[in-house]
Amino acid sequence: MRRPHVYERSVPRIRRGACTAPEGDPVRAARSVLRALQAVIATADAAGLAGLVDLLDAAWIEAERIEAGTPPVGT
Repeated sequence: MRRPHVYERSVPRIRRGACTAPEGDPVRAARSVLRALQAVIATADAAGLAGLVDLLDAAWIEAERIEAGTPPVGT
């Protein structure tokens, strides 16, 4: 019998094709992200970082979508 490679020994054994549920609640995570983004957007806006504000606004919209439970636009 061959000895398993070090990596093979360190990987937890799960059934092939088994799906694991993601940890945590996405709605709760979206709410905490929304609270954090509020201050970050205000700081970036005060510093005149318009490009960063645009990207953070997109993250804000996505977090609101997740909080509302609506599916992504592309699906």
